[in-house]
Amino acid sequence: MNSMKKLWKRILCLALSCILLLSACPALAEEEVIEIDFWHHYPSGTGAEIMTEVLADFMEKYPNIKVNELGLGLGEQGEKLVPALVAGTAPDIFVYDLATVQERAMKNQTMCLDEYVKNAGMDMTRYFPATVDICTYDGKLYGMPYMTDTRVLFYNKDHFRAAGLDPEVAPKSWEEVLEYVEKLNITDENGEVTQVGFSTIWWEIAPWTMGWTFGADYWDAENNPTLNTPQMVEALKYVIKLTEAVGADAYQKLFDAAMATGISPFTNGTASMCVQFNGFCSTLATYAPELDYGVALIPTSDGVNNKASWGAGYSLEFTFKDEKRAEAAFLLGQYLTSTEVATKFLLGNSEYVCNMDAYQDPAVQADPVWQVFAESGEYTRIHHFCPELPTWPNSVLLPEWQNALMGAKTPEQAMEDAQKNMLTEIENYRLLNGL
Repeated sequence: MNSMKKLWKRILCLALSCILLLSACPALAEEEVIEIDFWHHYPSGTGAEIMTEVLADFMEKYPNIKVNELGLGLGEQGEKLVPALVAGTAPDIFVYDLATVQERAMKNQTMCLDEYVKNAGMDMTRYFPATVDICTYDGKLYGMPYMTDTRVLFYNKDHFRAAGLDPEVAPKSWEEVLEYVEKLNITDENGEVTQVGFSTIWWEIAPWTMGWTFGADYWDAENNPTLNTPQMVEALKYVIKLTEAVGADAYQKLFDAAMATGISPFTNGTASMCVQFNGFCSTLATYAPELDYGVALIPTSDGVNNKASWGAGYSLEFTFKDEKRAEAAFLLGQYLTSTEVATKFLLGNSEYVCNMDAYQDPAVQADPVWQVFAESGEYTRIHHFCPELPTWPNSVLLPEWQNALMGAKTPEQAMEDAQKNMLTEIENYRLLNGL
């Protein structure tokens, strides 16, 4: 009888031990350290310092996640990341070109985020609309909007005052720009132009932006190119007209003189208006700290409709190693795009973040320049992704635009040829790839 009692006692002890071990398993799982690799775009400087601080905060918040970071310079990103994606050795989460998210999605190099976004209850409407659209391929999300840029009108307030123009009111329509240019162009007693009203280096604003501000679009609902619309021809005709009003030769002389010193005509005060991206503020702070300038939305054909700008920037993208690493990487992505972290980068490094809520910070609200940038972001577009020819803006549209500006073709012929060239490129791609 005693032996039976001892046997049952041993069985009960063994069972109790098993129960205790099983109940401890979840705690052990929670304590398991998950390592993820993260490549970002801050090799050094203030951005790198903020990133290190942010990652430390994240790992303190999630002690079972260890982030191995690597900051890469602009050239290094493509050199290291592209072959890593091809080889399947890319990091769990990385920062890369926002405009080409869809290309990597098409090649199945990155992870679809739909389920993660759904499970996390993320509100994607808090990000600039174009940045969400460009992260979407075939109706699914493949990137998280991270940082972007926008282009606005910069204008010299002192020039406006001298010309009798209100320094707090920028032109809203392209016709108003012509009126302003007439008042802002200055010629000295020798007939030499010393100041022009507008910068006519057209890569600053780009043909696609001009077309958008006239109501043009370059793709229809079935993803067919529409480069030769009446609106696009009208935009091109206007650019030729504005170039003539400024004086192409006069501006070129001022441009060459300015660039000899490494700065632009707007920066040295020989051009009154230009279109530039938000980062131009840093250039002005360095090379023209006393310049009194304002910023405004890019003018449009009628000053009311067709508000538009052009942007690109950076996305956060993910590769799948296993479910635990994927979930950890997504948590990091959520944190990096949160309002808290976005505001840190905005205020600490003047980054143009995609999270619109960051612009509600009181310090940003008090800055009229940043408020224009925030508004411009709502109208900013990113190039339509064409899988047959992702480079279409520069390889097809821009050359024909330049042909018209140089007088080699009429605007109508230039846009007709752009359309033909685009269709040819698409057809050739499909034939070569058996599509």
